[in-house]
Amino acid sequence: MPELPEVETVARGLDGRLKGQSIDSIDIRYAKSFDVSKALIEKHVIGAKVKRVWRRQKLLIFELSTDWALVAHLKMTGQFVFVFKGGRGQETGKQSYTGGHPQKAYEQDLPHKHTHVVFKLSSGTLYFNDLRKFGWIKLLPSQQGAVSGGRQTLDQFLAAQEFSPEPLSKDFSVSWLKEKFKRRSLPIKQVIMDQKVAGGVGNIYADEALFNARLSPKKIAKTLTDSDVTKLYYSIRKVLRMGIKHGGTTSNNYRNADGEAGQMQNYLKVYGREGLPCKDDCRGVVERIQLGGRSTHFCLSCQK
Repeated sequence: MPELPEVETVARGLDGRLKGQSIDSIDIRYAKSFDVSKALIEKHVIGAKVKRVWRRQKLLIFELSTDWALVAHLKMTGQFVFVFKGGRGQETGKQSYTGGHPQKAYEQDLPHKHTHVVFKLSSGTLYFNDLRKFGWIKLLPSQQGAVSGGRQTLDQFLAAQEFSPEPLSKDFSVSWLKEKFKRRSLPIKQVIMDQKVAGGVGNIYADEALFNARLSPKKIAKTLTDSDVTKLYYSIRKVLRMGIKHGGTTSNNYRNADGEAGQMQNYLKVYGREGLPCKDDCRGVVERIQLGGRSTHFCLSCQK
């Protein structure tokens, strides 16, 4: 599943392509991907312009000129593809991919059997593809929009997710982490992957942050010293900024907004490097273990 840097890269790419465009029509080919009534779509989406696209943790939010918003989660294999008018699927035309799956599954003209929602916009077509059908799109009124029948607003929906503060915001702090760690008896790797603790941090960036902080992923969260927590705080922010700078980490389920591989995998110190020498010349070797059902990579010599 894409992590914070990947979803941020996706949001920035879509924002640059969709802002100011009007939505002319929507074709829902798989109802569970976008379970919204035709009446609501006609009233609040068709004819609306995209004001901006932004990210909250791993959610993509498309603000509309009608004071409503489309909220999307890519999950494991969701993908948005934007094709400018004149393009023919994946054969020709200027395109943008986000959150892709192994390319062979999508190597066919658009729309294809994995295309579940098609948005016709003023300058092109936005396709939502999802091989495993776990991704979704919702339609919610914004806080400023007219709300009828007790419908949940965007702000209320986001609040109900109990997200942590954004890890790159001023609200995410050393004191926040200390409070979250002090009673947790789980390994620190599992705790920082809790989206209520460090939202948007997944397997890759948790491994990298712990290496940067020289902390063992097996260390119990409540045993961390103040110095440990401070180092981890700055390390989380550092690796997330690096991930955004380098366009995300490409695995088998991610491409950036230009359909290209992200480059962060070229800068990873431990993730995916099982059996290879530590990049910090400590003469250690990167090991892989299972923690909480997830592969965990670390240097036994560096991380205590």
